[in-house]
Amino acid sequence: MKLFQFYLFILSLCYSFAYAGQTQSMLFKFIHLSEMEHEQCSIRAGKMIMVGSSNTKQTLEVQMERYFMDIRQGGRSVVILRPDTGLHEMGCSRVLTDGSKQSWKIVQVKIIGD
Repeated sequence: MKLFQFYLFILSLCYSFAYAGQTQSMLFKFIHLSEMEHEQCSIRAGKMIMVGSSNTKQTLEVQMERYFMDIRQGGRSVVILRPDTGLHEMGCSRVLTDGSKQSWKIVQVKIIGD
């Protein structure tokens, strides 16, 4: 009997993780990164990298990793995107005087609040 209960417990955990992963991937479709002309970035021939959400009903928390010269930097950028807000500025695609590249990669998206 205990073995059967353990089996059911493991099965429910697997199902929960599979559902969470599916929900997570469904949320990714709402998030978009874009580049726009910006006076702050034009000095180095770069563009402003922006993140936005097309979800009109839910507030989303987006976690991103930053890459500088194609090397992942420590920590994560966390941005809260509400349905009524526009694009959020992340930073310039080119930085420093030599125009080194900078980028962000979306790692996790989750619903927060209601």
